[in-house]
Amino acid sequence: MSLARWSVKDPFGQVIAALTEEMKPLGDKRFQMRLKKPFPQMLFAFGSRPCFMMPERIAKTPATEQIKDTTGSGPFRFRPDLWVSGATAFRQSITGIVKAPYPLFWGVNRV
Repeated sequence: MSLARWSVKDPFGQVIAALTEEMKPLGDKRFQMRLKKPFPQMLFAFGSRPCFMMPERIAKTPATEQIKDTTGSGPFRFRPDLWVSGATAFRQSITGIVKAPYPLFWGVNRV
């Protein structure tokens, strides 16, 4: 579903959608695409464009509408009840998060 939503607006996505014969899930973490003919730029298309994987309930949002769900990942939870458009966005630390036992490649693993 995420790829279908992405392919509506993204030029690479539109080409891939036109070339796709079949797309099916192979579980929670994998999927399979069968193309009508080879497309050598496939990996570049997925890697160079903002092609986000998201929960199905969010991906079902039409590509013409902004996503309103605040689902995210990481050590903070967005608090929509304390949000004031254009002024404040409140994020609360989530208790019970287990930090990575190694430093992250982009810097210090500190929150």
